[in-house]
Amino acid sequence: VEHLLTIFGRAVRPSGQPVANAMITSHRGLGQSNSDGYFEIETSANDVLTFDGSGGLSCKVRIGELGNKLDYAPIGRVLCQ
Repeated sequence: VEHLLTIFGRAVRPSGQPVANAMITSHRGLGQSNSDGYFEIETSANDVLTFDGSGGLSCKVRIGELGNKLDYAPIGRVLCQ
């Protein structure tokens, strides 16, 4: 059994710009970031989120260990590369 939880945070590019209005996919769910890069998605530990932004720009965020007792967890600012 794999523990799923909802995470929320803000995705930014290496330049510091938000990953705005991007479709997000993972092995467990789908989501979308807003114009400031904030997002929420259902996932599990050690998953990879793929952000597909406007103009064909995409980047990835690797999710680490999240704790298996949480159902809703903040992950803060994450760097999308």
